[in-house]
Amino acid sequence: MQATGRSWRMMGADGAFTLLLSGLVILLTGGLSWLLVTARVTQVALRTSNLIAPVDWIMVLGRHLLGSAVTLDYAARLNRAAAVAAAVPQAKILVLGGDTSEGPFTEAEQGRRYLIQRGISAERIHTEDRSRHTLENLQQALTVLGDQPGRLLLITSRFHLARSKTMAAGLGISVQPCAAESEFHWSPGSVARLSMEGLYLHWYWVGRLWSMLTRNHKSLARIR
Repeated sequence: MQATGRSWRMMGADGAFTLLLSGLVILLTGGLSWLLVTARVTQVALRTSNLIAPVDWIMVLGRHLLGSAVTLDYAARLNRAAAVAAAVPQAKILVLGGDTSEGPFTEAEQGRRYLIQRGISAERIHTEDRSRHTLENLQQALTVLGDQPGRLLLITSRFHLARSKTMAAGLGISVQPCAAESEFHWSPGSVARLSMEGLYLHWYWVGRLWSMLTRNHKSLARIR
């Protein structure tokens, strides 16, 4: 999330404070706390499988569109969902993601169209189009899934798996993570993504711990 005016409004005062606090912790530890979290992000990215197992729901986390176009990262997630859906015909699909680009379509709607074009029945596809980031993706998923959703498969990009899994657990959602890509490919771009995900996950953990220590129930309610 870039620190634009819109981004600051989305995170709110508590989010902005914990972001600054997270940065302070990184400085005070000489970067060690961030490196440890980034190592965990990398471990999950490398080791998570994409083996198909019986599930009741296939959840696909959204990804920013390029105008109205599905990006390569998002296409990888959707292609994995299509493969799982073909192998597990009883599973329903939930595509998540709201209006986060300059185009007229939400991530969820474009994801739904993409899956239909690849032969997935429209009746199997459910969408949630109000969320703007990963935490909201998962929070809004609960409104669709209900109290007893059954077995959940969470599909997202390898670099994004650790944070998504952690946030889902924080909300009490039990998921089986599934990597969109067949394997992780090292490149300067992938290293940058892992590093950024380390920063995001570090921020999440610092915010969660701070909220627990200060008994800030309002902040805890946003991440639980």
